[in-house]
Amino acid sequence: MDEKRRGEIRRIVDHFRGKAINQNVIEEFCNRNKIEPVTLGDYKDFLYQVEHDEKVSVLFPLILAELQKLQYQPEFADQKVRKEIAEKNDEVRVNITKLMEEHAIPYRLVNVIGEELGNLVGGKIASAGTTAFNKALEVMLLMAKERFGDEFNMKHVAEYAKEKFAKKDTKEEK
Repeated sequence: MDEKRRGEIRRIVDHFRGKAINQNVIEEFCNRNKIEPVTLGDYKDFLYQVEHDEKVSVLFPLILAELQKLQYQPEFADQKVRKEIAEKNDEVRVNITKLMEEHAIPYRLVNVIGEELGNLVGGKIASAGTTAFNKALEVMLLMAKERFGDEFNMKHVAEYAKEKFAKKDTKEEK
């Protein structure tokens, strides 16, 4: 769906929201406003999506605030500390569930919203990691270009590794 059509549909939904309508009323409005008509069933789906978007737009910042309470669990922290952190982190899950209850998220959307927001947050974190890795790689390739010229290849890697590892081995032998 392009932006023009998205705007038209939003205009239809905004106009008829909260009103009793039928297919003829929708078609009359669309024809008068030179908008491609939608079916009554499509209108109901679009209305549902708009209402869903509004609920999630309110809920999302509240969920993010809960996620800020998560703590990293160090691998070698003592068992008591790890247990305390695990319990606090589990409270975040419980609190997010309560937020969904308080905002009357429909049962059929609970998993969808959880996955959608989880994928959004997790995806952004993973994407940031990829961006950082690519930036580091770009810097390393620039450094390789300065040392080896335009075409960096596996022969360069082998020669450089041989040189560095030979120096390391001679230092260890001393």
